[in-house]
Amino acid sequence: MDVLLQRIGRLHRHKRPRPAGYQTARAVVLCPEAGLDPLTRAADNGLGAFAGGPSLAGVYVDVPGLAATLDQIETRPIWQIPAMNRQLVEAATHPDALSALAEARGWQSYYQRVTGKALAEMRTAGLVLLDRGKPLECFPDEEKIRTRLGEEGVVLRLPPGTLGAFGTPITRLALPTHWSRGLTGEEMVYVEKGPPMTITVSQLTMPYGFAGLGQGAKHDT
Repeated sequence: MDVLLQRIGRLHRHKRPRPAGYQTARAVVLCPEAGLDPLTRAADNGLGAFAGGPSLAGVYVDVPGLAATLDQIETRPIWQIPAMNRQLVEAATHPDALSALAEARGWQSYYQRVTGKALAEMRTAGLVLLDRGKPLECFPDEEKIRTRLGEEGVVLRLPPGTLGAFGTPITRLALPTHWSRGLTGEEMVYVEKGPPMTITVSQLTMPYGFAGLGQGAKHDT
């Protein structure tokens, strides 16, 4: 809900002439044809959690929150913003409301994982918090501290002697998260000289050149 209100707030923020047909701001909300229940088992278009992973990973994993937002859209056809902002946000984000919704739809187990993930992330952030009221002595000795939570793709170890697109040796290559599904980073990596260089790992083949790493293509083994 908070993200939806943010997006709506970006519409027509400035008074200026608009093209024909676009004089009135409009926000279109799309919903999967099969509803939101399947998203508690597998992600689709960034909604829900990726299937088969040990942790709850995805972009918008809070499916109960998505359902609560959709309920507000369907039951309240007219919104007065910003007068209704607090009411809308509380209806779609308050723990009691989400817990009741999850119980009504049989999503209790999934919702417990969502809340557990959120608590773990807050605890992790608290462990590396810098107290600005005290003198700065040193930064925490941790390379993976992020200012924004996100996923992390696998890091491939390239064969010794591999040269990059600019002729300098490279030993590792980080893949985007959405290309890393099913990979652990421990797989054997094969490199074929180019240009462009071709990197193959498991069932994924990727060109690598001056423009960077190209879109991976899966093939049958």
